Amino acid sequence: MQGEPSAAMKNGAREMIAALNLPKNPTTRIAVVSFDDTATIFCQPTNDAALARGCVGRVGASGGTSIASGLQAGINALKTARIEQNIARGDVREIMIVISDGADDAGCGAVQRAAQQAGDEEVHVISVCVGSGCDVKCMRSIASSLHYHFEARSPSQLAGMLDQATELVRRSRTQTESTAISSLAIIVRLPSNVSLVPGSAKPTPSSISAIADHLTWTFTPVARDGVTVTFRLRPLEVGLHAVSVGATGVFTDTSGRVGAFAFDSPLIRVLFAPTVPTPTATATPTNAATASPPPVTSPTTVVTVSPPPVASPTPVAAPTATVRDPTPLLLPIVALEWSR
Repeated sequence: MQGEPSAAMKNGAREMIAALNLPKNPTTRIAVVSFDDTATIFCQPTNDAALARGCVGRVGASGGTSIASGLQAGINALKTARIEQNIARGDVREIMIVISDGADDAGCGAVQRAAQQAGDEEVHVISVCVGSGCDVKCMRSIASSLHYHFEARSPSQLAGMLDQATELVRRSRTQTESTAISSLAIIVRLPSNVSLVPGSAKPTPSSISAIADHLTWTFTPVARDGVTVTFRLRPLEVGLHAVSVGATGVFTDTSGRVGAFAFDSPLIRVLFAPTVPTPTATATPTNAATASPPPVTSPTTVVTVSPPPVASPTPVAAPTATVRDPTPLLLPIVALEWSR
């Protein structure tokens, strides 16, 4: 970055360092990494606010743009600090704030691979795009979640974006001070009046029962932001029904304690349910009826539907004439005559 964007970035970074209040939070450390066509670590993770501010002031602009190199250097700096302080990866909250006003010279693929490595190291990535030249799509794709991506269309907006990023870091620090979940299993049992839409469960469950009425997801480690699982159901009958007959979570925390909890089971009102077509018989001139409906299959049975018998026509006697005796018939005649 050069000119106004660079000045805005440095001012915002210094304000972020001040907001994190390092003297009163001795376990919080900040590293400063600059990147152009290569990456340079100006400050290894430090709790010295003055040193961190000085490192921010050294950030300049030259050469090309290699966001991937910056990510890799940040990962290395965090890993070195963990080793030096003998801290297990699961016992520390690590976040990288990546600020760029351009696109990576090697393409987004290299950036995404570096971000994936950060995810494998349990490092959360906050991405901040500055100006119209930033590769927004790429920067959004490397953020650990959608609310970890910010866009500052002008340098004047950068300070506000960094304020929001700082708030995410502060909340993360609070979460780190409490016990976290290290492994989680989610088990869902489906009622018999619904069926799972094939392929709809996201992410893909760790296991699905043979008749698809039990779904299980396992997560190790568990993302600090939580996990989300989704699936779609097809109702088989009308009425008011629960979407599950049991949904539970079983977890282990970072202290080795095991616990469990139950999810609420929402109700859905089904107004229409799928219907199975009934086969019909076809009559022929000889009164012979045939029906060959396709077999209806289920995961475990095959059902063959036979047509109902067709009754033969019953002969009907021809009508006969009935003879009756004649009866009197009166035919009155009225005449009008004129006389002279």
